[in-house]
Amino acid sequence: MTDNPDGKLFKDYLDKLTLYNATDQTITGISKAGFYTVLVPTKAAIEQAVASGLLPALNDVLLTDENQSKAYIFVMTHFLSGVVIPDDGTPRIDPGNYETLSMPTSLKITVPEWDLVSTRLYVNVAKQTDGTLKFTPRNYEVGTTVAVEGVNNGTVVRDVKKSNVMGPRAVIHAIDHALLFKINPKQ
Repeated sequence: MTDNPDGKLFKDYLDKLTLYNATDQTITGISKAGFYTVLVPTKAAIEQAVASGLLPALNDVLLTDENQSKAYIFVMTHFLSGVVIPDDGTPRIDPGNYETLSMPTSLKITVPEWDLVSTRLYVNVAKQTDGTLKFTPRNYEVGTTVAVEGVNNGTVVRDVKKSNVMGPRAVIHAIDHALLFKINPKQ
C-alpha cells in the first residue's frame, strides 16, 4: 500500500516512530505469529486528525513526549489483532457470522492517574446496510467515568488497490477516518 499516498503517509508515521524494521520486516509490538486486520486511514483522514489536534504533524512527532505518545497511539490503534476480517460485501462479519465484533487493538496503554497498566483498548466492528465494514474505537471506562475516549469511526474505502490487500496472516483496508483514542484528565 506504500505505492499510494494513503499507505505512504501511514507508513511514514511508522518510520518516524522507528517501529518498522526494514531488515527483518517486523513492526515493534506486532507478533509474527498473530493474525491482523490493519486499517490505514486515507491521507485526507490523517490530515484531518492533524488539523483537529488529535495527531501531531509528521515533522512534529519527535518534538515532545506528548506528540510521540499521540502518534504511537494513532499507529497501534490501527492494528487489530486476533482475526483477519475481509470486506466481502456480505451482511455479516466472517469468519464467525457475526453482526458485530469487538477486536483488541495492538495498543496497550499505561496511565498512572487512572491506575491503568498495559491496558488493551478495543475497536467495535460492524457491518453497515451495504455490507461495508465500520470500525469504532470503544471508550474505556473506570467506574462510570470515561478515562479513555474512542474518537471517530472509520468505514472501509472500497477500491481494489486500497482494501482487501492480503498479506501473510493479515488483511489491509483503507478507511475514511482515523481511529483515535484520547486520554481524558482525571477530575
